[in-house]
Amino acid sequence: MYIIEGYELKPSFWGFILDKDGTMLDAPALPDRRIEFIGNSITCAYGNESTYEGDHFEYETENHYLGYAQQTTRALGAVAYVVARSGIGVYREYGGPKTGTPKNVMTTEYEYTNLYDRSEKWDFSRYQPQVVCINLGTNDLSTNNYDVKLFKQAWKKFLSQVRQHNPNAKIVLLCGSMLLGKELEIAKNTLNEVVEEAKKDGDKEVYRFDFTPHNGSLYYGADWHPSYWQHQKMAGELTAFLRTLMQWF
Repeated sequence: MYIIEGYELKPSFWGFILDKDGTMLDAPALPDRRIEFIGNSITCAYGNESTYEGDHFEYETENHYLGYAQQTTRALGAVAYVVARSGIGVYREYGGPKTGTPKNVMTTEYEYTNLYDRSEKWDFSRYQPQVVCINLGTNDLSTNNYDVKLFKQAWKKFLSQVRQHNPNAKIVLLCGSMLLGKELEIAKNTLNEVVEEAKKDGDKEVYRFDFTPHNGSLYYGADWHPSYWQHQKMAGELTAFLRTLMQWF
């Protein structure tokens, strides 16, 4: 597993070196349970190995293996495919203009194999999840320069995009855990409306889930992000929800 983000440092595989008498073992069978996570820095696990909110981004304190997505995956005995980048949004990246950043949002990046690389489109047939969990919106609303109408329009567009590529999956729109106050209510209300409208349009397999907002009682990671202990709490909440939704007991 690649535990840090790959938009600056991209992994490469050069093969195996075996001892003189060594042999390759067969790869173990993958679980039948398949999840896809789509998200931002929270899903990446930005700063979760830091214990001080004044720290800034370092690869040394980002550990996706210890983030809520992978903790949830292991708890459910599943395998996960993850599409996430710090700072990304649905219609605008962190600190972007009110009109949005259409060249640098998840609706654009989702189609490609590598971030910011338009040379290869991703083949969605390679991995068809049974459930897709989307945790976006924090960056869209995190600075007071957003347009709620554009935010909702982008959510509806992206939900349609994800559904097109994953026709048989349940899709869960997540909220949390960094938003608070007015922005939290905007995010929750918008997601509720998007789900309700999708169901009216015939997509009955779209759902909602809210993480408990973090308040520092479990410490903060770098730049006020969830700590390792907050990720544990998030994983516990999401595991319980998905176990019931998917009947994965």
